[in-house]
Amino acid sequence: MSKHYKSRQSRGVSSAPHGQVSRQLRRATHLLGQKKREEALQLLAEVAPSVKSDTERAKIANLVAKSQFELGRYEDAATRYAEAARLGAAESLDPQVYLAPALGRIRCQLKAQLLTEAMADAEALSTQVAEESAAYDQLLTKGAGKSGKMQSLTVPARPIRPAVALTRIGVTFLEEGYLGEGKAFLERVIAITPRGASRARQFLAHTLLLEGDHAGAEKLASESLDFGEFRAKTIPSWGTLIRSRKAQGKSLLDEDLYRKFRRSPVRGRAAARAELLIMVELRSHGDDAWLVLARRWQESPGLDPIVRVEVLKMLLSEVKSGALVNDGLPAAALTLAKEIFAEPTLAASECVGLAKSLGEYGSSAGLSDVEIDAWLDRFATRYGIDYGIRAAHACALGMRKAQNYVGARRVFERLIRQADRSSEDWGKAVWALAKLESSDGNPAAAARLYFDYAVNGAFAGQLRLQAFLRWVRESEEADNPIDIAEARAQIQQLLSSIEDYRPLLDAGRQLALAGPRFADVLDEVADAAEVRSLAAFQDAKTTQEALVVLLAFARRNFYDFNRKRRLLEVHECFSEDKLNWLWSHDSRYWEYLSIIMVAYFRTAQNEKGEFMGMGVVEDATIPVVGRVYLGIPFSEWLLQRGRRSEAVSMMELVVEQSPGHRLSSRGHYRLALYAYNQGEQDKAAQMLLRARKCLLPRPTLHWEWEIDAKSGLMLRMLNPGDDHIDLSLYSEDFLQRQKSALDQDTRSMVL
Repeated sequence: MSKHYKSRQSRGVSSAPHGQVSRQLRRATHLLGQKKREEALQLLAEVAPSVKSDTERAKIANLVAKSQFELGRYEDAATRYAEAARLGAAESLDPQVYLAPALGRIRCQLKAQLLTEAMADAEALSTQVAEESAAYDQLLTKGAGKSGKMQSLTVPARPIRPAVALTRIGVTFLEEGYLGEGKAFLERVIAITPRGASRARQFLAHTLLLEGDHAGAEKLASESLDFGEFRAKTIPSWGTLIRSRKAQGKSLLDEDLYRKFRRSPVRGRAAARAELLIMVELRSHGDDAWLVLARRWQESPGLDPIVRVEVLKMLLSEVKSGALVNDGLPAAALTLAKEIFAEPTLAASECVGLAKSLGEYGSSAGLSDVEIDAWLDRFATRYGIDYGIRAAHACALGMRKAQNYVGARRVFERLIRQADRSSEDWGKAVWALAKLESSDGNPAAAARLYFDYAVNGAFAGQLRLQAFLRWVRESEEADNPIDIAEARAQIQQLLSSIEDYRPLLDAGRQLALAGPRFADVLDEVADAAEVRSLAAFQDAKTTQEALVVLLAFARRNFYDFNRKRRLLEVHECFSEDKLNWLWSHDSRYWEYLSIIMVAYFRTAQNEKGEFMGMGVVEDATIPVVGRVYLGIPFSEWLLQRGRRSEAVSMMELVVEQSPGHRLSSRGHYRLALYAYNQGEQDKAAQMLLRARKCLLPRPTLHWEWEIDAKSGLMLRMLNPGDDHIDLSLYSEDFLQRQKSALDQDTRSMVL
């Protein structure tokens, strides 16, 4: 057997029971997967009395602990994890069973800020693993006898290797923000396996990258790949390697290491996934070397089909951005879309995106309505009628984006005729057609469509309210004013049907957009939404559930209700324990903190805001997602304060670590202006292209429109002969305003 692959060791015939208890345990696991934790706990409580074996008791204890952990009951979870680990380590049970619950107990202690206890348990666990491994090795030595030949004996299951246990312990500490302690465990792994420990090197390299030790990160990432023989477990190390080399000003791809990878025996999906990650990283950092690899994949249909689809989608995205066009944008985009559709592994959901490209570029590339309809029929035949409807809707949206209003109207009207009035398909098509009529200068037609939606009781109250407010606006645009008093009464009636906090927050946003004439109604809605939001926050059982509520509440109060001071009052009422409980790698947590930071700036509490922003530089425990959410708005505040040098350094740090994030588009745009002022026009053009790529497939928020439009305008200025810089999404009035803003932004980036 090749040394590059391991066989799976047989554990013999499973002795796990297959009766009622086993089925109930599977049911409990399924409930946990559906986030129905209380139901899972109740089921496990019912099962427990009938359980006799330690194997089943260990499973129950582990499932209960997992439920308690996800509910934020860390003390209870730690107790049950300890029970599961004890039972798992019992004689005659598979020793692998106890490692996960033992790590779960340590994680609970770290969540509860019990570092001393967590360290003690981690050391005890590592000692136990080392002793079991030594005993196993001694047993094998004894079995061999003096002659070196194996005697007849029963060999137990191989215990956990110390390097594996120490790596997982270290990662647990890193994931909970204890970098020093986590690094120490990983360094011990490297010390005992100097020519191995590929995963320990991988995680340690990522940590060093966060801490700014770019040379150390590069060395460890390279060793992780080399010592791990480029197998699947080493794939993430390519990303760390490329980012660390970029930070040192080196060429992004280590050509010698890449050639060694290509000569290695690793093939199939593992090699394909590694190449895909390399291409994604190179592309995100603006290195055109990714195109060489991508073209090879495009020209080789026999390569991994799933990865090939992803590569073709990246090429299509490049074409649509205007960065990669050969024979004209519409024709090039359509050719790639057809090539992607020809792949047999293409998922049904992916065909929807292709249909939008078909609508956006088909007519310009010379396709007739009959040919477009034929393509839509192929989508429906291949993926079924439901996806056929979704593809037709997406195609019409693409036509609308390309301002092919006649073609889009034809498809939307057909979908409306074919759909039931109570169906989601009918609602989406009516709404999309209403937006089209508004864009095409037909406010009366738009008003009729919005009114049809508003009076349809099959749809959610907040959506009907939004349609009603748009009906008011479009009616006034059509010189058919509405009785505002009557409109208020209808609004109150719609609001009375909204009970949950989230729809009420969304309804408040629509009232805010409707203008001052509904200000009194907005105040009532904002008050009610706050009460319901905070109640939902208190009722949340898990950190993730709480963050969903908190972020929705923060967004509306900051952006729509203009209640920034009230938002800060709520935030400052949270205890330190509550804030520690909320801490997460989840992007919602960091977006919430960024809103709080900017709220401090907007309410002249600059010292508090700056304290949060400086953490991007000073606190290595902040993950990459946190750095982009805090770093971009903080750097923009530094610019406003005239601290341009600090702002540029902050933006460079953020876009280096998260080059493809949508927020990073603001950093790329500002750094492009900085490069332009320094006389580096080529560099400026590259960064403007990156800014626009961050916002693909299309900008959606208002600030994204502004960044995309200003970047496009400046690209046109730098490349006056380039016809592929698409700004068709924007009106001339909007572009004129962005030209003025671009001039101001350019002046602000002069150091």
